[in-house]
Amino acid sequence: MSKGRPSPKGPNTALRHLFQYGWGELGSRGPLVLCELFIMRFLSPAEYGLWALFQIAVNYNNFSHLGIIAALAIREPKALGVEDYHAARRTRNTAAAGILTVTLAIALAIVFLHLTGRLNFDEFPRHLFILFIGLVFAQQGLIYAQTLLQNHLRFSELSKGKLFYALCFLTGVLVIVPVLGLQGAILSWLLAFACTTFFYAARNGFLIPQPRFDLAEIKALLAIGFPLFVFGVVKLGLLSFDKIAVAIALGKTHVGYYNVSAA
Repeated sequence: MSKGRPSPKGPNTALRHLFQYGWGELGSRGPLVLCELFIMRFLSPAEYGLWALFQIAVNYNNFSHLGIIAALAIREPKALGVEDYHAARRTRNTAAAGILTVTLAIALAIVFLHLTGRLNFDEFPRHLFILFIGLVFAQQGLIYAQTLLQNHLRFSELSKGKLFYALCFLTGVLVIVPVLGLQGAILSWLLAFACTTFFYAARNGFLIPQPRFDLAEIKALLAIGFPLFVFGVVKLGLLSFDKIAVAIALGKTHVGYYNVSAA
């Protein structure tokens, strides 16, 4: 086996992995719930409505890689399972190149639409768009790192990072949001994404991407991942339709009241 992937064999392996993954997932829930409660407390109804809409945009960014990360979670473990480490590395590096390309294209599109006046909202001044672009990159970096840790069976590391992320976010909410309001909530989220990605990379060197574009591999990744991307976007659209409808019909303040009741 490779140094980056411990042996999956053993009588108690599945239970051990379940425990290693579960403690971080469950342990991070409490701080994240507190984050939302404190944000609700510190923001006005109108700001909280904007926060709810911002969360929808960030949730859509989970799928902005066009399914490449979903395919990475399938193709790399398959290669590692047969000890084809060259193929695993090629998949990992090609996925990094694809994610970086798509994310950069999205960031440039946001900048272009904003500067040309096609993406201007009075409620979102320019500095919030800049924070959103930073969040787009940081979120994709974190998802990439978490996927690789999962592929390499580093569930304990994955859990440590989940807890670290939740505590970073909670710290930012308590320190920054009372001072900066909505901008502080977005900044806290961005810092939590970025700090957790660096936390993972500092402890697991193989997570540092080495982007290399391989046309055949990117086609294989998209063939697997793009249908999953479409399904994810449609599902999220159905889940977020109510808040979008309230925003269009009644405005951001009512989204804030609605989001409180939905929470």
